[in-house]
Amino acid sequence: MGNLVVFNDSHQSDAFEKGVELINKKLEKHELRVKLQFIEDYESDEGEFAWAVSLVPDDLPVSRSEIIIKDYREYLSRYGWKEMSTSNGNAWFGGKSHNTLTDYLPEEALKYNLEDLDFVVCGWQFSGEPNEEEIESA
Repeated sequence: MGNLVVFNDSHQSDAFEKGVELINKKLEKHELRVKLQFIEDYESDEGEFAWAVSLVPDDLPVSRSEIIIKDYREYLSRYGWKEMSTSNGNAWFGGKSHNTLTDYLPEEALKYNLEDLDFVVCGWQFSGEPNEEEIESA
């Protein structure tokens, strides 16, 4: 593997990971980043802490879960859903004031105190007919 970096010491491996974080901050203006993938159970004479390294566009998802989230957001957008006005497009809430959400929970979730349940909201959509002012501001 040509883009493999291997360490025989966990401290060196940790320092490498932190160093790449700093490099990625510098690469932001170029819309690039160094993508690291830790190789589990790697063993060789060189060491056991191995990283696959590649240079990728900054908007490329890092992990499988990020790919799923990206695809889901694209799906929601296609059907008129808008992201929340937060840094990551999501919002969480919970507690007594949101008890109408219990209508959408399975029975097993209702055994808990509502104040102990949190929810993630990843989009919103206007369900009525927008007037011209609303259409222009969207």
